[in-house]
Amino acid sequence: MFEIKKAMILAAGYGKRMQPITNKIPKPLVEVGGISVIKRLLDQLYNSGIEEVVINTAHLAKKIHEHLKDYKKLKIIFSDEGTPLETGGGVKKAIAHLGEKPFIVVNGDAIFHDKGPTVFDQLMKKWHPGMDILLALVPKENSLGLATPGDYHTKEESLIERRKEGLAPYYYGGAQILQPRLFTNHSDNHFSLLALYDKAEEKGTLYGIEYDGLWFHAGTPEDLQEINDWFAKNKGE
Repeated sequence: MFEIKKAMILAAGYGKRMQPITNKIPKPLVEVGGISVIKRLLDQLYNSGIEEVVINTAHLAKKIHEHLKDYKKLKIIFSDEGTPLETGGGVKKAIAHLGEKPFIVVNGDAIFHDKGPTVFDQLMKKWHPGMDILLALVPKENSLGLATPGDYHTKEESLIERRKEGLAPYYYGGAQILQPRLFTNHSDNHFSLLALYDKAEEKGTLYGIEYDGLWFHAGTPEDLQEINDWFAKNKGE
């Protein structure tokens, strides 16, 4: 298994669909099963051998700093943006901290309920140097809180392609491994990671794994309530 020691959590967004909750706290601080989403992610990264995590912030940044001031399992570096730079721009700004080897990036609102190895372990097990990007894909039937046409189809040898019309069987779960060279050669400072996915797909270097756990999408306060109801009913199991 390819060992990765550095990761980034994307936590700079406004979380507008989660208002009014996100008028007071950033979305990564919402609680699921009594634990904030960002601390869940940090614990999963720690359990996967990650040692250093960059967290980008913008909206209500001080609250994220305060929330994590006593978190000691991992070295945390904050990359404060002021105004959000989108997902790709946020990673590019922090690239000096992430180093010259492949690293993990995960959305700050991604909720993974692992059945065995963490989603990050599963990504690292599949990674090989010929990849530019490796995405964690979730079968629709293993998700809660999202009802869209889907994001990706799988092809041969773990290559994937984005849905262009109709339905796709997988959602993108918000966790990935990326090559740092993707950012050193990118001229924009404000862009979405989706632009890099599409370029990698054209190049034949966009891959995916089928995550074998459960994935929860807390887009709205109603979604969050449904997810917390699930955790209460299943006691997090």
